Formats: sequence, structure tokens, C-alpha cells
Amino acid sequence: REIKILENLRGGPNVITLLDIVKDPVSRTPALIFEYVNNIDFKQLYPTLSDYDIRFYMYELLKVCVD
Repeated sequence: REIKILENLRGGPNVITLLDIVKDPVSRTPALIFEYVNNIDFKQLYPTLSDYDIRFYMYELLKVCVD
């Protein structure tokens, strides 16, 4: 399901690029391979966010679904 969502949103703003999907030959567990994105650990970032920052972040996430 996540793969289909990423494929449908590909190329949109704030959407990470799915590069490949591989499966473990024994367990058949899929692994998603994404582009590298330099980021900050969310556990460190979250306590520093203001109400405005959180609302803006949510707006940017939801904007992907509309575009």
C-alpha cells in the first residue's frame, strides 16, 4: 500500500523518491530503497517547534495529497 501511494505521489513537492524495491530471498520481506535526505532527528526537532511550525509542517504534508 505504501509503495502504491509513493508511486502516485512521485515527483510532487516534499515527496521522497523511491529508487528501488528489493526482497530478502529467504523471508521475502520487502525493503524500500529511497534517495538520501540529510535530516535532523525528529525526536530532537519536535520539542523546538512552535505552534506555527507544526501547523506549517502539517499544511505541507497535506498539500501533497491535493497537488
